[in-house]
Amino acid sequence: MTNYQIDLCDAIPDIAANLIYQSEFNNFPPDIFEQLVFEILEELIERFSSDPKDYLLPKHQEKIEQIAYDYLDQDFDKSELKQYFPGD
Repeated sequence: MTNYQIDLCDAIPDIAANLIYQSEFNNFPPDIFEQLVFEILEELIERFSSDPKDYLLPKHQEKIEQIAYDYLDQDFDKSELKQYFPGD
């Protein structure tokens, strides 16, 4: 299994700013909400890991199906996964 990591250092401040954008808290500094954003993301990841299908977009389901069909093919090679995730 490959070890994947998500670096949220840059995302958390942006998410915190978006969380309060156009709300009654938009005059507050976004950084005071960063711990809450971290907790929210942690909970979302936990919920996603428990029931991922609730969070999949149709394009994700299509990729899952295509990977599964390709896996059934005798010539499947893990290096072929790159075609499904071009940005990775």
